[in-house]
Amino acid sequence: MSRHLEFFNTEKCFGACVPGVALAMEEQKAMGAPISGSAISSIKTGLMGPFAGIGDSIMWGPVYILCVALFIPACANGSGIAAIMPPILFAVIGILIAYFSFNIGYKNGAKSAATLLQQGKIADLLPVLTLLGMFMIGALGAGYVSVTTPLVFSSATGLSFSVQDTLDSIAPGLLSLAALFTSYYVTKKFKNFLWTALIMLAIGLVLGCLGIIA
Repeated sequence: MSRHLEFFNTEKCFGACVPGVALAMEEQKAMGAPISGSAISSIKTGLMGPFAGIGDSIMWGPVYILCVALFIPACANGSGIAAIMPPILFAVIGILIAYFSFNIGYKNGAKSAATLLQQGKIADLLPVLTLLGMFMIGALGAGYVSVTTPLVFSSATGLSFSVQDTLDSIAPGLLSLAALFTSYYVTKKFKNFLWTALIMLAIGLVLGCLGIIA
């Protein structure tokens, strides 16, 4: 009991493999196998970091984004049920992954974790899922983020030009892209979605009141 009260922190879905491995080792130890308590603690400590990195990258990257993206069109059409479906779907997927991950860890013991990490199966899948997540972010940004500017400048000769028309002639949606990158920078800096929402709201209110964006 004291051995498993030691510090342990990993991602809850893919990381469920680690307690499964530890349970298999504890069972074998109780049956007389030459497994030391320090070996079990070392396995947990050594694996919690890699599985945390893998699980966080997959679950809170492409998986969560895809869960949200699936219901955005329905939300935009006024569906109240669609607004609560992303966290429910995300929870169901997480529970299923955790269930199978834990059982894989238990059934195969320490070899299962080493096999998954050494053979690079998850490492090969991660770039594909990351790329898919980036496509989804780009599509969502282009479809649902709309930032324009009403600024129009006039010269002494009476000529005028619209800043928005000039930007559109370079590349449509530049201001929307700038807003997307700004939110990414703020999130990366503060690592808190609430702060991101408040800061982006403040920026939008200030620039909107000044007539810079619409």
